[in-house]
Parts: sequence; structure tokens; C-alpha cells
Amino acid sequence: MNIKVNWYFILFSPVFFNFIYNLIKNISAFQKFNFYSLISTILGFTSIVLIGYLIKVSFKLNNISLGIVIYLLSFFITDIFTLFITTNISFKHSFLITNIFWFVLFLVRRVNFRVLFLFCLNFIILRIFNHNFINKFEINSNIEVDSWYYLEFCKQIINNNYFYSMNNNLFAGYTQFSSYLHSVMFEYFFSLNSYVYLKPTTNVLFFLTCYFLFELKIDKNQKLFIIFLYSSLVLNSDWLSFLLFDSIMSEGILNYIFAILLFNLFDEKRPEHLKYIYLFFGLLVFSKQFYISLVLINLVFLFIFKDSRKFVKYGFIAFLLKQIMYLSYFSNLEKDHHIRQIDIIDTVLDLLLFRDLNPNNMFGILNNLFIDKPLTYLLLIIFALIFYLLLNRGLISKILYFLIGNIISNFLLIFLLYISVWRNMELESPIRFILNLFLIFLLFITNSVQTINSKTN
Repeated sequence: MNIKVNWYFILFSPVFFNFIYNLIKNISAFQKFNFYSLISTILGFTSIVLIGYLIKVSFKLNNISLGIVIYLLSFFITDIFTLFITTNISFKHSFLITNIFWFVLFLVRRVNFRVLFLFCLNFIILRIFNHNFINKFEINSNIEVDSWYYLEFCKQIINNNYFYSMNNNLFAGYTQFSSYLHSVMFEYFFSLNSYVYLKPTTNVLFFLTCYFLFELKIDKNQKLFIIFLYSSLVLNSDWLSFLLFDSIMSEGILNYIFAILLFNLFDEKRPEHLKYIYLFFGLLVFSKQFYISLVLINLVFLFIFKDSRKFVKYGFIAFLLKQIMYLSYFSNLEKDHHIRQIDIIDTVLDLLLFRDLNPNNMFGILNNLFIDKPLTYLLLIIFALIFYLLLNRGLISKILYFLIGNIISNFLLIFLLYISVWRNMELESPIRFILNLFLIFLLFITNSVQTINSKTN
């Protein structure tokens, strides 16, 4: 092995060896593995990649993963605009209308007929397999305390529609963006009369993430490394796998969408495409508060750069649309569930004047983080790489600056929140918020490796 080129394999070897050791140690667990779920997941993954490919060639996008994200978000866009006309259309009809739109667009764009036929064939096989073996799947497994309300959101969306679910919300004003996307995945895979959680609808995120990492424009050794690192971390941790692809928690689907859109903001060179990527990136203002904050922070800092300034305005369109929605068909609802619980001015004064703070919570969060040794090791290396790059700022590209900024901003937001407004809250949830950017961690490592290698080779 060329150490100069493959130093990163050696650096993360403790993570790899720990994964392989635990894999061998728990080999008996494969006897309980649900292979029907695996087959359904692979069929669904293949189908989604094919439609991502069709969207990619239709609009000449940089990668298939961006096509997949656009496809998923198109259902939400269709729904929120349809609500200006009628609030009575069912989710299933909205899903059908969106797919008809895509099918007609593919015909108009004259995409490769063989690929379109292969997609249709794969989709039919997926549906036939899932309906014939529906009794072989585990229903509503991995629904725990932290995710039971997501199940209720999905039930209301599938059984009725997004408008009904928002107006019959268990927590007034709580976002249902991620639940809507999970409902889309359920309808795509199964389309049953009533929603139940079935693992293929979220397990597919593991394969989709691996595919996105495979699409990165890096050499094959680095691709192998980053995919193996991702797999070693998430498959070696019940908590990480639960959070990112083995439940209907919001972190998995939002991790995937946020990372792909942020990456493509810097990877795309064509202005006519950039404005649409900014628009889709802005749609994350409908998601969780931490992502909303990061989206707004990114847009503000992107405005500083001359080459991106003229596109930033498209990122704020979704923010304006959200305000209009809450002045029209959601006028009886209060928006921003978490922000509404915070006295912003009082919190800022607390932080500036160092009053009513509990800084010990930062150490409590770190202590809980250190329980997961592989994750701790990953974060220590990330911050070591950040320190090294900041000492060698001439190496840092624009995307690296923003990846570093997102990682540091997320940690700062978490620490500031938990020493002030949430100073009396339990300290396990912050780990979830740290993992909001798990895929961003991997993109940062990939770009750092590429940057350091370019200097040393």
C-alpha cells in the first residue's frame, strides 16, 4: 500500500477494525435477518436510482443523486401549491398527479426509451413483490419513544393529506416536512390503504447514501474509503443506524437531502441550473429548526461571494412562500414550534451578559458523546483536520470553508441552546442534533483528503 496516498485508510483503521471485529462477533445475528426486506430495499433502490437517472439526463444535471432529491421534493412542491386551489385532494391523488407529470416530461424530453422501460418494469416488480410478501415484513418495528409521533404524522398524511395532518397536529406548528417525505417513500414502495412503518422505505437511505458517495468526483481509492467508513460507522452502531436509516426519525432523510443540495451548490457550474438548486435548498426552511438555521446561515454567507450573490435570492423564495402559506390556508396555525417557545431577545441578552446560563451542560453533552467511541474518534479527527486546514488556509477551497462553517455553526448552536434556553433539558438529544450533519462530516473528510493529497503528491 502506498502510505503517502492512502494515509487516510491508516488514520481510520481503528474504526474499520472495530467494525470487522463486531461483525465477526455478532455473525449469528444474520440468522434473524429479514431477506424479504433486503430484496424489497434493493428493488426500491434500483427503481429510485433509475428515476434519478432519467431526471439527470432530462435536465443535464451533474449527478443522479441530485435528480433523486428533486424527485422527492417535487411531491412536496406539488402539494403546497395545490393547497392554494383546494385542500381536499388526497395525498394519494397528489402522489399520482406528480408521477404523471414526471412521466409526461420524460416523454417530452425523449429520454432513452430502454431506460424508461427498465424503470417501469423494475417499479412493477417492486410493487408485485411487496404486495405478495407483505406478511413477511416487520410492521412498525423500531418505533420508539422518540419517533412515535412521526408515525402518527405519516398515518394522517397517508390516510388523508398534508393539510389535514397539519391541522390535526399533535404539536401545534410542528414541522411535518420529513414525515411527508417518509410518506412519499411509503407510497412509492407499498401504497397500502393505511400507513404502517415498513423498513425498506427507510433502509433504502443507506444504499442511496452509498450511491451518492460513489458519485463523488474522487479517485476510486477515496470512494472505497469513504463508503467503507460510512458503512463501518452506521452498521456498527444500533443508535446510528436507527437514527439514519432504520426508523422514521427526521435525521436520516434530512441528512441526505441537505448534504446533496449543499454539495451541488458548489459543484454546479451552470447558472441556469444553480438558481434551481438554490430554490430546492431553500425548501429546507420547512424542515427542523437546526436545518432552517443552517440554511439561512449558508444563504447569508453565500451572499458575500460575488459568484453566488445573484443566485442567493432564489434560496429565499421558499421562505417567502412559507409566510404566504401561513397567511392563507394555514392562517389558523402557528408556525415554528420550537422558536415560539423561545424569547429570542431575552436569550441573546442572557448570552451577552452571561446570566442564567449553565455552561456545565457543554461538558455533559461531550460526556454523552464520548459513550460512542467510533463517533468520538471520527469527530476528533474532523476537528484535527479543521485545525490543520485553518493553519494552511491556502489549501482551503470554497466548499471546504462552507463545510467547516456548517460543522462549527451546528456545534455552536447546540451548545448555546443547551446552556441557555434549554439549560434544564436532558442532555441525550443534543447528540441527535450533532448527527444532523453526519453526511456533511463525510463530505468534509473526503474534501480534506483530496486537498491534502493534492499538496503532498
